Amino acid sequence: KPDLPLGGPVYTYAHLKKGVTLAQARAALDVIDDHLERLDPEAEHVLTVRRALDRRLEGKRKPLLLLLGAAGFVWLIACSNVANLFLARTVARQHEMVMRAALGASRRRLVQQLLTEGLLLSGVACLGGLLLAFWTTRGLLRLCPSDIPRLDETRVDAVVLAFSLGLSVLTALLFGAIPAWRTSSGRMAWALQEAGVRTTTGRRARWLHGGLVVTQIGLSLVTLTGAALLIRSLSALNRLDLGFQTKNVLAVTIILPERKYPEPQQCRAFFESLEQRVRKLPQVRSAGMSLSELGLGFAGYGGVGISIPGRASPSPESRDPAMLSMVTAGFLETLDVSLLRGRTFTEQEAAAGANGIVIDEYLARKHFGDTDPVGQQIDFPDSQHIVVGVVETVKDFNHLERTYGTIYTPVAKELWCPYMVLVLRADGDPLRLTDAIRAQVTALEREEVIRRVETIEGRLSGMLAPRRFVMILLGLFAGIALVLATVGIYGLLHFSATQQTRDIAIRMALGAGRADVRRMVLARGLRVVLSGVAIGLAGAVALTRVLSGLLYDVTPTDPVTLALGSCILVVIALLASYVPARRAARVDPMTALRCE
Repeated sequence: KPDLPLGGPVYTYAHLKKGVTLAQARAALDVIDDHLERLDPEAEHVLTVRRALDRRLEGKRKPLLLLLGAAGFVWLIACSNVANLFLARTVARQHEMVMRAALGASRRRLVQQLLTEGLLLSGVACLGGLLLAFWTTRGLLRLCPSDIPRLDETRVDAVVLAFSLGLSVLTALLFGAIPAWRTSSGRMAWALQEAGVRTTTGRRARWLHGGLVVTQIGLSLVTLTGAALLIRSLSALNRLDLGFQTKNVLAVTIILPERKYPEPQQCRAFFESLEQRVRKLPQVRSAGMSLSELGLGFAGYGGVGISIPGRASPSPESRDPAMLSMVTAGFLETLDVSLLRGRTFTEQEAAAGANGIVIDEYLARKHFGDTDPVGQQIDFPDSQHIVVGVVETVKDFNHLERTYGTIYTPVAKELWCPYMVLVLRADGDPLRLTDAIRAQVTALEREEVIRRVETIEGRLSGMLAPRRFVMILLGLFAGIALVLATVGIYGLLHFSATQQTRDIAIRMALGAGRADVRRMVLARGLRVVLSGVAIGLAGAVALTRVLSGLLYDVTPTDPVTLALGSCILVVIALLASYVPARRAARVDPMTALRCE
């Protein structure tokens, strides 16, 4: 209806000819846009060209890229552990490698042997990981939001197998070649002489081991901080006051066949009859209807430009925008939206086409301030209306930050259409009324016209699904990262204490007590973890900003979250350091120095 003061985008789908690029299509549309502007300079229009896939993926790329980054962090942490493992194995087998070289093994033969062993270990780990992925993929897919495009095509297929195998081979080659080359390039005579008596590693090797563990801790803190931020954000959303009562409310979307209901009067007769029938059902406390879409955070019909009499008269193009929600008389009562001032419109007023409207608190504060808006006039481009009441601002999880006020009006006689949403509040679980509602609809229309039945709580939960999905997987990645970092810290200190057995024995022979040895090992572990925490905090501040679109009521640099994540890592590091420290303190100096 061109006379309506409503506007919105019009989507046209087209298939590009073979050989035509998206840039060429945009250029052609620019020519048409210029032509339309010359025909009607006062009209406001913008022509844009986008891929349909890009529109479907809008708002969904960021969470998936975030999870891909978290998975990459976990992979890097695992690679650091693999590198530390290979380095420790090469140091422990230094005497063996030296003997092989002394007996005639070439450098190429030694490198080949160590790489073969590394590839074998990586292959076994890859097989185990793929089996675990195959068993857990179906469960993880249940956590995914259902609106992710091509979600049903996700499976462990040949591409996944090839990628995993290639990544395992790359990891083995990358982190196995360096230790193998170092081992095979040593000075054989010197190494053979020292291998029998020297049990400590060099400073460079210790720095390398420690640097890898510091990297693990830093990446773990970034992942842990991201998960903690999402947990706090989801907790804040669950506590959020949405402006209405969500419990025991059912929403039924109905679309009538247009060939049977071409006129607004026919649609009105059907829906008014259905609303009366539903209200008479047992366990139904109230019922109402919304035109086109269920108006929660985003109103259900469209936009309208408004003006306030007595103020500077704006041009039609510069009127203040507001969202228009056309509803029946029982809609606000069914959602139990808090009435702040005045009253709501009655069924008699709605039937008579009265000009009374109800506005939300956001619009009332924006346009009337501290003045009571009840009784004030608000003008649409083609009609005038009187404010009869003010209600709480209704929000949902997709529209948390309101930029427009909402105006509730009775459904006009000429605007009844085949697309309506029935809402009802029940005593107890509203889904138990599904069959009864279907029976009432079938009594009025034999064709299948119910498109969707869902509770308001279910709809709101679906809006939180992307955040919940990212939170669960990021928390899972953070847990894996913490376990790997703990293993890395334990392995570093255990290996270091083992290689420094001779030094520890000398210290104890010169008078150091067991408590002194424990403090020494724990102090080294604490230095490593504090270095990792410092790097992780810098990384968390820089990288967790990508979470800003998924957070609510918490900042990416929230000090409480950063401090909590750091404390968790420090405590875990101290627990992982205790066992190596205790073992080091039990060294018998006489046994350790017997070879001297």
